Amino acid sequence: MAPLLYDLVSIPQNPSPELQAVLSWIDGFNRWDFDHVKAATTDDCMHHVLPKSLGIAPKTKAEYIASMAGATPPLNGFTVR
Repeated sequence: MAPLLYDLVSIPQNPSPELQAVLSWIDGFNRWDFDHVKAATTDDCMHHVLPKSLGIAPKTKAEYIASMAGATPPLNGFTVR
C-alpha cells in the first residue's frame, strides 16, 4: 500500500491558510464528512475529473458535494493520498 500524504511530507507547525484548507479537505474525505469538505472549499470551487478525455464535465461545489454525498461510502481503509 502506498504511504499516506502525511507519511511523505512534513507538515509545518503553523501551516498556511491554503495548506490548512487542503488538509481539512483531505480529512473530510477520509472521514466521508461532506459538511467538512464543503467548509474547506470556497463557493466558486469547481471539481474537474482528469484526464479531460474522459469527457466528464466540471461540477460546481454544490453539484460535486451533492453527487458525492449521495454516493455509497467507500470500503473500509479508503483514504485520500
